Amino acid sequence: MTSLADSRGFRVFTAYAAAVVVTYGLALIAATQWMLGGSLQAGEEVTATQRMVVTGRELVGMLPSYGLIVAVAMALALSAAASISHYVPGLRGAGLVAAGFIGLMGVHFVARQLFGDAPVAAAGTTGGLLAQGLAGGVGGYLYYRMRRS
Repeated sequence: MTSLADSRGFRVFTAYAAAVVVTYGLALIAATQWMLGGSLQAGEEVTATQRMVVTGRELVGMLPSYGLIVAVAMALALSAAASISHYVPGLRGAGLVAAGFIGLMGVHFVARQLFGDAPVAAAGTTGGLLAQGLAGGVGGYLYYRMRRS
């Protein structure tokens, strides 16, 4: 009899949960630093302590809203990519990374079309949007690596 930790479903769920946590963390840290960088350009001084405090508050404060958005986006993107990858197993890793990247960028495009604004203000710039996509790509890569082991 196999244990719960050895079951495929547990491994997939654990990989998904880790991917969501990492994606959310990286995306929000990037967005916060992007916005604080705008303060620097405006001539305001932002200390390292202020950066850490603001980032911590953002991570906690945005969890109920943006955390849920990231969880849903990653669930849709990763499940679609995993399903497709059964037909092209050699491209599974690249597909999951691309799915995370596209999934997180897609959230901002859809939100902008529906509501006129992105869930994270930093995604209003090209660099900020790419940072969000990269966070999704890292989450997709983590999901790929954890599912394999």
